[in-house]
Amino acid sequence: MNIKSLSILIFTSLSSVTAFGQTQGQGVLPMRPPGPETFRYAAWDAPDFFEREHNYLPETDIKADVVKGNATTASGWQKGDIVLRDEDAVYADIELQYNQVINKIFVKGNKKVYVLNKPVKEFTISGDNSSRLFQVGFPSIEGNNSNTIYEVIHNGAIKLLKQEQKYVSIATNYDQRIEKRYDSRVKYYVNTGDTIFEVKPNTESYRLAINKLGLSGDTTENNEIKNESQLIAAFTKLP
Repeated sequence: MNIKSLSILIFTSLSSVTAFGQTQGQGVLPMRPPGPETFRYAAWDAPDFFEREHNYLPETDIKADVVKGNATTASGWQKGDIVLRDEDAVYADIELQYNQVINKIFVKGNKKVYVLNKPVKEFTISGDNSSRLFQVGFPSIEGNNSNTIYEVIHNGAIKLLKQEQKYVSIATNYDQRIEKRYDSRVKYYVNTGDTIFEVKPNTESYRLAINKLGLSGDTTENNEIKNESQLIAAFTKLP
């Protein structure tokens, strides 16, 4: 791949970016490691990055105002990088949102909003002094498969993965008004090689995970775990 083929590459890899209504029910496809020669370039440098006509979603349609909270990982647009499956290229510094209700990535450009409908291998979302990594391609467990998107919250020989699925919950207030809001289900998984299993953010579950990994019991000392940040800290200390 070379720079001369940039426009053709982007057109062929993203030509199936489609409108929101055309993409319901499609899943996220698996990843493979990027090739040794990975180019980085801004997506908006090429005019064919998006299909131009009749193929955009107004920004106001992404989340209905009547639903409280965020369907996406964060409020508003954030910069990030996207790596597509079967491509040795990174689409860098794109304004994006990851919608965790419909499991879709939205990208913004040319004063329009699009939903990405190409197989994704991984992507990042940058915030204040931090960057979040999302990947696919992990072993199957509990209905999840290699297409399932996880956030990698500890990235090492032993990975700690987070799966957050958002949904709309409906409740009736004291004045009989119906309120809709986004709630989420969160699960954590340990992955090493072809092994994956669930772990919960508490001390007992962490100790069971250490035993499954065949590590010394000494690694559980002074690790009182009650929440996600403490779970991450404990995994950071593992050999």
